[in-house]
Amino acid sequence: MRYTLSQKLQAHDQDVKSVRSHLDLPSGVEHILTASRDQTGSRWSRSRSGGVAPSSSSSSSSSSSSCFEKTATYQAGDRYANSVEFVRPNRWIPRGHVLIGSLDSQIRCFDPEVSEKPVQILSEHWDNVSVIRVPSLGLQDEVGRDGQFESVPFFISASWDRTARVWAFGLKGVSQGWKCLHTLRGHESAVWGVEFVELPSLLAAAHPDGASGDSEDQFESGRYLTSSADLFIRLFRGEQLVGAFGGHTDVVRGLTILPFPSKEEGGGGGGGVETGESQDYRYFASSSNDGSIKIWDTRQSQPLKELIGHGSIVYDVAPLGESHLVSCGEGGEVGIWDWKRAQKIEIKVERDVVSTWSIDVLRDRQEIVTGSNDGAIRIYRPLSEEEIEPSPTPTPAAPLDQVQEEPRISSQSTAAPAPGPPDLVKFHSDHFLDPEKRDHFARQMQLVATQNDDGPQDGSDGIRSDPYPCQSRYGELLTGESGWNKVWRD
Repeated sequence: MRYTLSQKLQAHDQDVKSVRSHLDLPSGVEHILTASRDQTGSRWSRSRSGGVAPSSSSSSSSSSSSCFEKTATYQAGDRYANSVEFVRPNRWIPRGHVLIGSLDSQIRCFDPEVSEKPVQILSEHWDNVSVIRVPSLGLQDEVGRDGQFESVPFFISASWDRTARVWAFGLKGVSQGWKCLHTLRGHESAVWGVEFVELPSLLAAAHPDGASGDSEDQFESGRYLTSSADLFIRLFRGEQLVGAFGGHTDVVRGLTILPFPSKEEGGGGGGGVETGESQDYRYFASSSNDGSIKIWDTRQSQPLKELIGHGSIVYDVAPLGESHLVSCGEGGEVGIWDWKRAQKIEIKVERDVVSTWSIDVLRDRQEIVTGSNDGAIRIYRPLSEEEIEPSPTPTPAAPLDQVQEEPRISSQSTAAPAPGPPDLVKFHSDHFLDPEKRDHFARQMQLVATQNDDGPQDGSDGIRSDPYPCQSRYGELLTGESGWNKVWRD
């Protein structure tokens, strides 16, 4: 599986911090959503059948791929827009919602076709909204004939305020709006990644007409994953912490749920399952400032597999088909992996890019889309068999490719223990009794003298270019921000 650059879109004036893709089922139109430090979000669209004219900033693409063009720009306040997500159409929200999280701590909810003003602003977080995620398609109910989901819509957000929040739409007593269902606490530092493992179960019908009643007793608690700058991944059931996962040695960035392997293929410690078989565990992947990607089972506190190949920080990770995943990181690197076999397929390097912040997959054609510090969106298409020239010896790298040494791969898999929450007290005790891990954690948690727990008081972004030897509690990479250090101003 090899990829080549098919289109480059100059989407923003500053860094593209988040990209997400979705396919509108009734119309067959594919969309890419972005959030940028230029304080805006954008939507780019193309028809399945092609025919959309390429923008002037696009590179030439193959005849088999139509081009995207910008169809909407969303105003995300007066601070950096750092996260974006799309809530799929459902019977509560017929056209879905575009969600944009910003450094001003707010989440703005837009009607996709009305970009001038959000229909709702959520202000429960009190610091930067670092990531927003909706449930994966495998967790959702089947869509109806009109392309809408029948289940209650949910999303989960994470913030530098050390919490994650689960949101639901159409609860009793809330007329046509989002409401926070759970607040996930207990993180020692900023939360960078979130994912749904299991959706909350509806115990009573939600009423979009705002019928009266207590909304808190409508749902049986779901399960959620979070990743944090405090080096841990946590598993929650409702608001209760039920599991922790340790293994990364630096800030844990991205999370993504992975498909179940088939019984024939099996999978690290899980034994393999049939497609569609109900299970109380999931496989997932995490990326980290330590340069690694790790594969996990929700029943085990230690990783099953480790993927090594990136030269520096891995910011984001996303599934590609049933057995592959993609990643992006510092140095403009884009990785393609076979996660079941713990093998690197290739590492591409985006030209003239310092940081590739975000990555996703256009699932209709299995194309890869990335957002980078140069304000551009890049789209990669898979090469056909005819385009791949076999060679017994290494060949010079194609444009945007960089040949790297084979990674050190640990693919050891162990049998999973019986399902059940790990002993958190013992796990944390074992982790911090290790002097090397304890000292590393202490260094990560060290605060600069000018830092204040209540955040910047002058309305600034709290960013300046003075060199400091340590990171703040946010875990923001110093060199990864193009040489900027994140500290509080006096």
